[in-house]
Amino acid sequence: MRFGITFLLIIIFSFSCIAQKSVFTAIDEAYNTSDITFDEAMLYKVYAVFAPEMLPQQFQGLPTPICPTPTIASVYSNLDKLSEEVRAEIMGIMSRPSLPLTYSTTHFVFHYTLTGPDAVSGLSYVVQMASAFEDAYNFITVTKGYITPPSDGTAGGDSRYDVYIVSLPPNILGYTVPEAAGPAPWNDATSYIKMRNSYSGFSSPLDYMRITAVHEFFHAVQFAYDYSEQPWYMEVSSVWISDVRYPAVDIEHMFLDTIFRNPQMSIMTYDGAHEYGSYIWNTYLSLNYGDTVVRVIWERNR
Repeated sequence: MRFGITFLLIIIFSFSCIAQKSVFTAIDEAYNTSDITFDEAMLYKVYAVFAPEMLPQQFQGLPTPICPTPTIASVYSNLDKLSEEVRAEIMGIMSRPSLPLTYSTTHFVFHYTLTGPDAVSGLSYVVQMASAFEDAYNFITVTKGYITPPSDGTAGGDSRYDVYIVSLPPNILGYTVPEAAGPAPWNDATSYIKMRNSYSGFSSPLDYMRITAVHEFFHAVQFAYDYSEQPWYMEVSSVWISDVRYPAVDIEHMFLDTIFRNPQMSIMTYDGAHEYGSYIWNTYLSLNYGDTVVRVIWERNR
């Protein structure tokens, strides 16, 4: 297979996470040693994803995981523990972007632009992404039987799920942002997704768009069950279902080294690399008990 420049950068980034702590780990360590407050720890994690230029110097330049969704969900879970000032700042930073154009499908609304730093190459790019998300929706909710994300009402224009196509840092493939409490009597939440405005540089940009679509939409589905689930298992589940849907696209294989070279590490490790290789736990479960076992796990977490 011929690898593109962006894919090679992600490989380099991924293995650098093993040798170099992620920005989230560094922030946690600073909090655990009382160098920063809890408010600051939560705020800096949001900066790391949405506005890295706002990070204090000590956290600048540290790698961010390719999918920061579980950390974003953790911040959301702790909003009620923060000061009113910090909570308001975080909610403002995590609010939906404003983009001038939309493209709608049966279950989604895609927000995009043709100008500026967030510009896509053209409508055909949006249509390809829309097809990937409709496929993800049908595979996860119809074929596999998971519940759908709770409706966001009229946010984003109507009740369909919103995907915002924007410029993201080179190492981030996409992420899902919990937004408001859902209607269920458990910890469900509405959400929206941010996707890259270009996957060029990969050996197959369309393949990576597709696996990111199913990966992130499954995070949105996870928020329908429990947005406060353990971060490592959120990633295990999303990487696993991406592999089930697209077994020939093997980006997850590069993380297996983190598992097999570090047998002393807990499968529950969440450090920006290990959790991606831990998807083989769900692979093991599904091979021995069938794919439905993962759905049962999520159902029992409600």
